[in-house]
Amino acid sequence: MQKNADLDDAIKNLSVCMVTCWYHNISMANYSGNLIDALMKRDVSVKVVTSHCVCKYKYRGSSSLFNGKYCLVTTPFDSYGDEPDRSRIQGIAYRASRIPLGLRYAKQCRDSDILHYQQTNEFSFGELPLLTLLTQTKVPHKVVTVHNLTPYPIRLLYRVYQYADAFIIHTEQQKDRMMQIGIPEDKIHVVFHGAQQVNLRGLVRTRVTFFGSPVKHKGFFNLLKALQILRDEGTKINLEVYGIYGHEEEQTAKEEARRNNVGDQIQWCGSLSELEFDEKMQESIFTFAIYIVPISGSSIITRSMMNGTPVIATLLGGSTEYLGDTGMYVSPDDPAALAVVIRSLLENRRLREDLGKKARQRALQYLSWDAIAEKTIRIYQSVIDT
Repeated sequence: MQKNADLDDAIKNLSVCMVTCWYHNISMANYSGNLIDALMKRDVSVKVVTSHCVCKYKYRGSSSLFNGKYCLVTTPFDSYGDEPDRSRIQGIAYRASRIPLGLRYAKQCRDSDILHYQQTNEFSFGELPLLTLLTQTKVPHKVVTVHNLTPYPIRLLYRVYQYADAFIIHTEQQKDRMMQIGIPEDKIHVVFHGAQQVNLRGLVRTRVTFFGSPVKHKGFFNLLKALQILRDEGTKINLEVYGIYGHEEEQTAKEEARRNNVGDQIQWCGSLSELEFDEKMQESIFTFAIYIVPISGSSIITRSMMNGTPVIATLLGGSTEYLGDTGMYVSPDDPAALAVVIRSLLENRRLREDLGKKARQRALQYLSWDAIAEKTIRIYQSVIDT
């Protein structure tokens, strides 16, 4: 208790500048929003700095997660973004403009104790703005949360990262990759994605669901093949797809479903509000996190766990760390094995209930945002004390 009290006293006057994405229902933005709320409950002062990125076009019409309580910085080439009809020259101009964007971030952060950058891709919150932000800001302490370690040239990544005091990543597998590019182990801190606590409403579980973009790297095409295998064996499963995905992604997925002769089994449901998301989770018999590449964290997994929904996941770094023994696992790119696991869950209600209970218990123990905030604050304090 005394240790926590000492930590609370140390952070009462702590000010943090959080540079992050700002759109609703995107994993990184939700992570930042929940973390900020939990930090402010602990009397940490947080200033939110954001910018337009490709999400401006991909998620057109989505409202801000921060309800206007942020500083929006811009560059002359923001309008080029990720528009489908942009020219090659416009694309180059847009990417180049991400470098000076870091200077604008730095200007907004200069009066803070901690600069906390939420890195997710190669655009407005990627390595290029981070390079100028870390080298030019006058903020004495710099923390970077790496949500997505993109395949940038190793030398560039190392040169960018050497200016940071600490890194937050979400899996041990991601930590290993960071160490492979030369980041000292003592700078790297593993902190799970959190999950907002929800009340179980006793809803009847009748749905089989897929949450997220129905794209190949998230395993959706393998799922379609598994549904075809089950159909050929006499089991027809109706699948509901929820998430933020563009027209092109939907059309490609629909064509793949038709190719696998399961087009009539898919219901395309689009995006959900936060309340609807949890409701659909609690109405799900089970859901999927069948990525074919290692992940740094998954809001689908964490929210499934918190809602007591069994998860079929792939045996990859990230998924196994979060789910532990509460998940059902298959190898990536193995639709036949996926079909077997789907059938086993459909036929075994007691197994589904046991997995759901264990997953929720694990989420309540490890994934609360208060716990995530406390770990983050300890990282802030460690870099200040260094």
